[in-house]
Amino acid sequence: RKFYFVFYFFGMKNGITAVSSVAIDFLWGIGYNNPVWAYTKRLRQYRIFGKRTDEMYYYVKGELALLESDRAVIDCGGVGYLLSITKNTYDELVSDGSLTASGDAAEKTVRLFTYYHVREDAAELYGFFTENECSLFKLLIGVSGVGPKAALSVLSALSPSSFIAAVLSDDAKAVSKAQGVGLKSAQKIILELKDKLSSWSVSDEGTFTAEPEVTVNSDAEKEAVEALTVLGYTKKEALAAVKRAKGGSVEELIRSALASLM
Repeated sequence: RKFYFVFYFFGMKNGITAVSSVAIDFLWGIGYNNPVWAYTKRLRQYRIFGKRTDEMYYYVKGELALLESDRAVIDCGGVGYLLSITKNTYDELVSDGSLTASGDAAEKTVRLFTYYHVREDAAELYGFFTENECSLFKLLIGVSGVGPKAALSVLSALSPSSFIAAVLSDDAKAVSKAQGVGLKSAQKIILELKDKLSSWSVSDEGTFTAEPEVTVNSDAEKEAVEALTVLGYTKKEALAAVKRAKGGSVEELIRSALASLM
């Protein structure tokens, strides 16, 4: 017990990553009911002194050493970073002149926005040509049952703007075109992301941006928005209607907002 306490205290203060892998493996084998085991498991997911590992790398910039349809290697000061990429990112890099006529990497300086994913048995780095595509990837893996592989597949089958349009129009068939994503999974993605993507706008040119978030200024507005979403309106529609509404009480706001929506 004393050993457990000392080790637990040391882990809390300095991070379990400072302890040798031998010690970690020893504790790992003690048993599932051991509180220290549970603590080390959490730290395996949050590796660096309480910092989430997906925040370690914002982007990687360096010389493109290798480019294939599903991966790229970027040389940063003599260190080659292997990144899994989407077809969209590959196409953007190719159109940007990153391949020579012979099909080899042009060894030009590129920048890819990144997501660092850590599992119990592997650590993987994902790269995206735009920050928006990276943000969509993070939203996708936040959907229950959707992992990085499926998210990468979705963003390879659809461009970011096409994916947003498919979600907002309930086009599950378009999302299910991604390899490894069935119709039920596509419907779940749409269900969980439609509200979150309702604040994103897609232009006629196919580019998209997140619109400034509209916030409520009072408890009455908040309750009115919640009431409208219960009636089937999206949060974006409800917020806009409540902002246009006249009145001070919840009932007055709802009545006025409904009038503008009908």
